Amino acid sequence: MSRGFDLYERKVDASNLSTVGSYNTATLGTGVRFGVPITEFDTVNYGLAFERTSIGLLVDTPQRYIDFVKQFGADADSYLGSVGWARDKRDSVISTTKGTVQRVSAEIGLPGGDLTYYKASYQHQWYHPITRDVVFATNGQIGYAGGYGNKPLPFFKV
Repeated sequence: MSRGFDLYERKVDASNLSTVGSYNTATLGTGVRFGVPITEFDTVNYGLAFERTSIGLLVDTPQRYIDFVKQFGADADSYLGSVGWARDKRDSVISTTKGTVQRVSAEIGLPGGDLTYYKASYQHQWYHPITRDVVFATNGQIGYAGGYGNKPLPFFKV
């Protein structure tokens, strides 16, 4: 069994990303997470967290983002719940040469916070040795997200 404590500050300046509208966020957060092995290869993870996010709009911020801030405010408090499952059948976590990793995870902005949304994702990684020193690796990921409680998915949580 594992337990982790998180205390973090995250700053994002999306004006440097050509595919995303211009904005910036500053987030402070804290949380606790647990991992419970259920077989030799499978682990279930879950956790709770609190985040406070401040959104900054810029001159060329898209109207959709401006409308979100007008409706919900530039500062948001979030209570987050997370749950996941992982199956790790790699030969080594550090120097992987063969095997697979699968992960399913979900995050939800819990009622009581300013942001109510959900995110779910699935990831699959495959490693195959080509030669003694070369490993072929693939990584695929798919996800789905949305808002609930008459609130949209926050644009900065995609």
